Amino acid sequence: MKPTRNQILLFKNAVKNLPAYRKFLVKQKIRPQDIRGPLDWTKVPIMTKENYFGQYKRTDFFNNKRWPAMIYASSGSSGRPTFWFRGDEQEERGGLIHEEIFRRAFEFSKTQPTLVIVCFSMGVWVAGQYTTASCRYLARQGYNVSVISPGVEKEDIFTAWRELGPHYKNIVLAGYPPFILDVVREAKQRGINFGQSVKILTAGDKFDERWRENLISSIGNSKTQVLGIYGSADSGAMGYETPLSIFIRRHLSEDRQKAELFWGKHEVLPGLVQYDPKFIFFENVGEELVLTTAGVLPLIRYNIHDRGKVLSFEKMKEYIKQWGWDKEARKAGLYIWIRPFLVLGGRTDVAVTFYALNIYPEHVRVGLEEGVVNKWLSGNFSAHHRDLDKGQAQELVVRAELAPGIKASARLTSQLQNVFTGKLREVNIEYRKLFDILGEKAKPLVELCPFGKMEITSRPGGTLVQLKGKKPRKVL
Repeated sequence: MKPTRNQILLFKNAVKNLPAYRKFLVKQKIRPQDIRGPLDWTKVPIMTKENYFGQYKRTDFFNNKRWPAMIYASSGSSGRPTFWFRGDEQEERGGLIHEEIFRRAFEFSKTQPTLVIVCFSMGVWVAGQYTTASCRYLARQGYNVSVISPGVEKEDIFTAWRELGPHYKNIVLAGYPPFILDVVREAKQRGINFGQSVKILTAGDKFDERWRENLISSIGNSKTQVLGIYGSADSGAMGYETPLSIFIRRHLSEDRQKAELFWGKHEVLPGLVQYDPKFIFFENVGEELVLTTAGVLPLIRYNIHDRGKVLSFEKMKEYIKQWGWDKEARKAGLYIWIRPFLVLGGRTDVAVTFYALNIYPEHVRVGLEEGVVNKWLSGNFSAHHRDLDKGQAQELVVRAELAPGIKASARLTSQLQNVFTGKLREVNIEYRKLFDILGEKAKPLVELCPFGKMEITSRPGGTLVQLKGKKPRKVL
């Protein structure tokens, strides 16, 4: 994808209006007058949270030094909160994305009563606030949408579902994937009615296609849809899964050879979303995605530290024809989703090391989501390495939280260790080689903790955490 004059205009406006950006260019030894048009775009320095937002006085980031209307936080890769800002333009963009999902993907009409239960963490965190604001936008556009935001408080979720659900034609559960699966399973145990049209909206976390199928199976309704939004605290909603992207990813998940030809050798199946280039511009720099988008905090060639690549709609159609899926895609009417694609391989800055190799959240998750052990677990976990023999050796420690009512046992611990080791060897090539060298010494130590008793302790080298409906993060 090539930059347009819109990106150049955003650059010039930032130079004119933002003191911090002018100081940033001076530090990077870039003269604004040298950026004349799209051909000069690669001269624009790459911005990161560390080299830009962590360097200047906060008011210098805003037009006329005027503080924006909304403040929220992200835990970031280090677990230390970072405060971000947004205005009406970003909330409207989020509303438009949700409108497209509700109207075109979920096929809700404006008049159908729809209840959205926001199960993202609330408080200062971005996902819950942003989803709530986006649904309020839909209501202002005339949609018959009601939103309630119990966050991760399960009793409030179930009470709202039980008491309010029967009055609505559609129910949307919005939350991070492991937490949503846990909510759905417990709702069934409590006898909550799944008769309505139940749709799932996730964010912040890639998941396996088997996980999607397991969730749909748990709900027991073939019309259930599970769509993921690609977003971040830095820039809000950026892209989203569509029926077309899900169609492609499902087929690729069943054909490893085609998958490798398409996006190379990835340990875990990458995510696949589409985005609107009117609102955001993506480019590849090395293995990472760099984005440019307007807002109260303009992001100009901002490295979000996500591994991935950009693919045009036309190029994707060529792949579909080459793979022999064109007729099926046309019959299903999937070519209405005319948007460029993002292949998402996970973050480059969220991992725990073990003998110098990187263990990412998706590597841990794929083992815990295996069908033979998944039903015993809540989906919450932590992982860290422990030094042995005065630093001469290491041990990978994985702590997994049990599902409600499940007790730990030596048999379950051993079973989980074997399943987890097998899946880790399958998805992480470097770990497979390490295991071939070390054998049993490379097996992770698995610890099981009772439901609700998951405690996170900072460790040397960091602790990888997925907990209570939040994005995976690294606690230092």
